[in-house]
Formats: sequence, structure tokens, C-alpha cells
Amino acid sequence: MDILLIDNDLVNQDRIVQLILQIDPTHDVFTAHSSVDAQRLLRKQKFDIILTEIYLTGGLQGNELIYEVDYDCFKIGMANFLETPQIRMAFNEFLIKPITKEMLQDILKKAQYNLDFLKQFQ
Repeated sequence: MDILLIDNDLVNQDRIVQLILQIDPTHDVFTAHSSVDAQRLLRKQKFDIILTEIYLTGGLQGNELIYEVDYDCFKIGMANFLETPQIRMAFNEFLIKPITKEMLQDILKKAQYNLDFLKQFQ
């Protein structure tokens, strides 16, 4: 699966990339450090999964960015805390940090199931 990971915390971003590749090294993980970087990547390519921090610095917040995605993909939000539960509405799933390998395994299975289901109707 092609995965776009958006997080301005580079240490956390690298950790999540490593966890995803431990789960399945065949995933292609693309990274963006801001919503501006993510928008550039989203104009060039469609992703199966978009995993974004909610509280990005500068530009759009993660939930605002997700509303710009106009194709079917599995959308995952993540944050250290939630100011309002309504933020979750933009996403298929939501993770509270710190993110563990088990959390990612569960989410990736759900994403694969969801994507396989959607392919039946294309």
C-alpha cells in the first residue's frame, strides 16, 4: 500500500515509518513535514492511506487537509490529545499518541479490509 505520513515531529515521523516497515516492508511510505508538503505530494499521487497529525504547525491542520482529499482512501488522524471530539469526524480511524506497533497493525488491517471492499465497486 502507498501510505502518506504527515507529521511535523520528525522523531515521531521516523519512528512511525520504522514501525510500519516492521509490520510489512512492502509498504511504500511517503512523508511530509507540513500540510504544504503534503498538498504537493497529494497533487502528484493518490495514496491508499493518509496518516496525519492533527495539530500541524503552519498551513492547514490535519483535519482540514483531509477534507481536501477528493478520492477514496483510508484516513487516519493522530494527536497527543483532542481539543474537541468533532475533529475525529474527518477520519476513518483516530490514534492517540504514543502510537505502538500493535495499534498500527490493527489500523493497517482495517485499512486493507476497507480498501479491498471499495475495490469491489470500482
